[in-house]
Amino acid sequence: MLTLLVVLPACPRADSTTSGTATPTDERPAALGLSRAERRETRGDAERLLHVLGVSEAQDRSSVATAQRLEAAILLLDGLDGLAGEGVAPRDQERAALELFGDYLRSSVGAEVAPAVDPSSDAAEDGPWARALGHHLGQDSESALLEGMTALRELTDAALDSPSLRVRLGEWALEAGDPELAVRLFDSAVQAGAAEQGWVEEARRRAQQTRAASMGPDAVALVEANGLIDAGQLGAAQDRLQRLIADGTDVEAVADARELLAMLVADAEELAVENLARAGAILEGPGPYDDVAPLLEALQDLPVGTVDTDELLRLQGWYRAKSGAQDQATAAARRKELDATLADARDLVVSGAYRPALKAYAKLDGTEHQSVARREAREAAETLVREERERAGKLFVAARKQADAARRGKDLEAVRAILAGLLDEFPGSQYAERLRTNLAAVVTEIAALPPG
Repeated sequence: MLTLLVVLPACPRADSTTSGTATPTDERPAALGLSRAERRETRGDAERLLHVLGVSEAQDRSSVATAQRLEAAILLLDGLDGLAGEGVAPRDQERAALELFGDYLRSSVGAEVAPAVDPSSDAAEDGPWARALGHHLGQDSESALLEGMTALRELTDAALDSPSLRVRLGEWALEAGDPELAVRLFDSAVQAGAAEQGWVEEARRRAQQTRAASMGPDAVALVEANGLIDAGQLGAAQDRLQRLIADGTDVEAVADARELLAMLVADAEELAVENLARAGAILEGPGPYDDVAPLLEALQDLPVGTVDTDELLRLQGWYRAKSGAQDQATAAARRKELDATLADARDLVVSGAYRPALKAYAKLDGTEHQSVARREAREAAETLVREERERAGKLFVAARKQADAARRGKDLEAVRAILAGLLDEFPGSQYAERLRTNLAAVVTEIAALPPG
C-alpha cells in the first residue's frame, strides 16, 4: 500500500537516467537528514533548553558546555536551512554525512536536561512534575514545559501513558508560543487515549483548533492532502497538492507540497507498472483470471499521468475477453467438470492407483482447485514412493535368498530398476536419500555376483 509522510524529504530512488553512453545524471533531491519540519521541531527543543539554562543560577562548566552545544546545534540548523535553498547540486551536499549528523543532533538535543533545582527545596521532593507545576505557577511556561516533557518521558519509559498529561502539556506549549509542539502533543494524546475517551475527544478538538489558528491555510491544505493519501484517494490528493503549489503563499508549505507530490507520483508510477505487469502475466497464463480485476481496479484512483492508459485499456479488453466469454451456464458446467476431476483423482488415490491420480491432479493446474490438487498430489506421490520402496525392499530380501545366481541377478536388476525409477520420477521426495542408500546397496550386491 502506498504510504507517504509529509515530514520526510523525497526518498532517493535507485534508478537514474542515461542517454546513450553518457554518464548517468542523478536528479534526485538531496536528503539533508532532517526535513524542514524536523529542523523546526529540533530548533524549538534547543531554544527551550537554552532558556532554562539562561534563567538558572547554575553556571558550572557542564551547563556552559551544554549551552555551547545547543548554540552550535542552532547554527547548524540555520546552515541546513540555507543549504537547502542555495541550489547546490544535490550530491555535493554530503547527504550521508548530514544524515548521520542529523541523528547526532536529535540524540544530543534530546539528552540535554535543565539543571536540577536545589535538592533542599520543596520543589525537588516530588520530581519533574512537581517542578513543572511550580514553574507554571511562577508563570515560567518554558521551564514548566521542559520539566513537564521530562515527566512525560519518565512515564512512557515505564510503559505508561497519560492523555490528560499530554493535553495539559499541549496547553502549556500554546502558552509558551509553540503551536507546533502543541499540535504534536494533542495528536499524541489522541493516539494514546483509547482508555480515556473524554480526553481523546478534547485532544482531537484542541488539535484541530490549534492547527486552524497556527498553521495557516496552506499548512492545513498540506495536512488535508496527506489525509487523502492515507485514505487511498490518491487522485484527489494530487489535485489538492497541485492547487496548493499553484496558489499557496507559505513558502515552506509549498516546498513540502512539491516533495510530497513528487513522492506520490513516483510511488504511484511504480505501483501502476507493477499492477499492469502482474495482470498481463495472469492473462497470458491459464488463470485464475479473477485476480486481474482488483489489480486493474486499483489503478483507477491513481494520480493522472501515472498510468499507461493504452496498456490499461488493452489489458481491460483482454480481461473482458477472457472472463466474459463464458456465460453463467458455461461457467457452471466448467466448475462441475473440475469438481468431477478432483473427485476422480481422490477415488484413484483411495484405490491405490497413484500414477493415474497424479495425472488427474495435474489437469487442475491453473484452475480454482490448483492449490488443493497440488497438495493432495504431493501426498499421493509420497505414498507411492513409500509403498514402492517397501515393495523393492521385499524383492531385495527375496532375491538374496535365491540359490541360482542367474535368477538372483535378474531379481536384483528388477529391484535396481524400481529404485532408480523412483529417484528419476520423484527426485524431491522426502524418501530420496533413503532411496539412494538402498540403490547403492543393490548395486553393491549386483557387483558381488559371480561372472557369467
